[in-house]
Amino acid sequence: MVFQPTLGNVMPAMGKINYLLTHTLRGDTDQSEYADDSHVHSCYEIYVNVTGDVSFLYGNEIHGIKPYDVIFSRPGEIHHCIHRRGTPHEHYCLWFSEEGGAFSDMSDGTVGHIRLSDEGKRRLASLLERLEAGLESRSDELICLLSIISLVCSGEEAGGAKKPRKERKISEILEYMDMHLAEIRHTSDIADAFYMSVPTLNRLFREETALSPKKLLDAKRITEAERLLRGDVSVTEACFAVGFSDLSRFITKFRARFGATPHRYKASLKNTK
Repeated sequence: MVFQPTLGNVMPAMGKINYLLTHTLRGDTDQSEYADDSHVHSCYEIYVNVTGDVSFLYGNEIHGIKPYDVIFSRPGEIHHCIHRRGTPHEHYCLWFSEEGGAFSDMSDGTVGHIRLSDEGKRRLASLLERLEAGLESRSDELICLLSIISLVCSGEEAGGAKKPRKERKISEILEYMDMHLAEIRHTSDIADAFYMSVPTLNRLFREETALSPKKLLDAKRITEAERLLRGDVSVTEACFAVGFSDLSRFITKFRARFGATPHRYKASLKNTK
């Protein structure tokens, strides 16, 4: 009798996987520093630094980044890269999502700033190079992609020395924004809460993050509004709940961030359920 195995280990969540890998090299620049605008994605992102004097604003903290350090961002998390001193900046970005929700458990255990062992760094570099170069079969491509994700998710949180006073102050202010989104009307409210002038507040953020506190405040508001819209909250309710006082301004900023008005965005969420 021919043996017929019973395939009992069903993986219903393993649906269609979508991904994009980019490999970027920015040359010297005359500017003392530059920063990408704050990012919020509906997918996961793995950023891998190769070279450059780089910091990353992630999770209300500024992280110093070393070669082949990884920043792992989940859907809906604000993050952005700061590159200083005009040195070349080479990095990979891998964005991925999956329609069945197989990666949802990564929201719990995977840390944001990951530092691998020397062997882990060499393996990560090799996997990224292979995926970028292209593989002969779709199965090899899938194995390579999942190997990268697995390697990153098994990494340890990057340790480090005590953060400088200015970086600790930035973290305190960003946490204050999270707690008082609805009450803050102007950046002067933030400055007053920390007993500093508005110019001092702006200078602190420009020096440490290369972005203004107003820009980060708006990013936090839009991000929280998007989270609320995924529930039973209306567009108008979400607008005022996160501290916008003008609905049209909220709609404009939301569309700039997510590519659709909040009304259309909320409707699209219903259609995908």
